[in-house]
Amino acid sequence: MAKHLNADRAPGIDYDWIAAKTEGFSGSDVVSLCKEAAMRPLRRIMNQLESGDVSGDRVKLGPVTDEDILAACSVVKPAQRVNDDKYTHWAEEYGSV
Repeated sequence: MAKHLNADRAPGIDYDWIAAKTEGFSGSDVVSLCKEAAMRPLRRIMNQLESGDVSGDRVKLGPVTDEDILAACSVVKPAQRVNDDKYTHWAEEYGSV
């Protein structure tokens, strides 16, 4: 997850909290969540530029925050698993659970 959030630009992210919020997410779901959260700082800049609310000639991209993760959680939901019972049965019989 830190790789997808660019951890050096997101200090203070509570990864235990995110893990609890993403119970039932697949790896792909978590990547989608991270991408959505990573877009939020960019969207803030775009809103500032569109409204003309920019001071100086430089625009700084802020870090991803816990609030960005929470907002992304409201948009990105875990993919619905198809035939989950079939895979559980296979794992019990042939794999490890």
